[in-house]
Amino acid sequence: MTHVDQLISNAPRLRDDGCIAWPEGPTKPVLTASAIHIWCARLDTVSQQLDGSNALLSRDELRCAGSYHSDLHRSRFVAARSMLRQLLSIYSGIEARALRFHYGKYGKPSLADPDPSLKLEFNLAHSNGFALYAFSLNQPLGIDLERIQAIPDLMDIASHFFSKAENVKLGRLDPIQRQQRFFQYWARREAVGKCVGEGLTESGLKTGVSSAHVEDLFPLSGYAAALATSNSQATLNQWGYHLP
Repeated sequence: MTHVDQLISNAPRLRDDGCIAWPEGPTKPVLTASAIHIWCARLDTVSQQLDGSNALLSRDELRCAGSYHSDLHRSRFVAARSMLRQLLSIYSGIEARALRFHYGKYGKPSLADPDPSLKLEFNLAHSNGFALYAFSLNQPLGIDLERIQAIPDLMDIASHFFSKAENVKLGRLDPIQRQQRFFQYWARREAVGKCVGEGLTESGLKTGVSSAHVEDLFPLSGYAAALATSNSQATLNQWGYHLP
């Protein structure tokens, strides 16, 4: 059994109450230069508990929320952005509704008016009602979350984005293991692309070449996730976000 196989087989499952597998995080987290904080949240629960969350969002965010035709997807978007603002407020000391964002070429967000003494970095990802948030100090990072599901043309997609060695490994697996491994590979590439601020096809990952350090994450059963960071020695703190 390879290291990745062992990680996947040992991945934590959802608790019986449907919450995140990771332990509940602190109410006042202290972020240090040697650490990365990762939060996982169930957006439908957040949406139910966040009163007046629309008031936290900017006009651009509200306009984006209004573009969703589905009430469910709209509420999840609002919850995801509201949570991002609340967490950033904790780490930056800036009021949640006062935060302003800048977006890179491929949509990676950053603070528009960063505190030069803080050097706060962050990234987020969401999939099928769950969200991941990562925070660090002066350490570029990217995070991704993917729901594992059946894809008819999985190997064709893999041939375009994955290395030859990875395609060989995928071809040797049974269908269920192949799905799990495919989405783990995909999450890694998305995370690295977001870390370096490039698109998936521009980050040079088909050959497996990358300057970023990648960690596989397992916050939920049935999902694949990964974190990419410039610091391979960083301490990872992984928490579930539970509103009081």
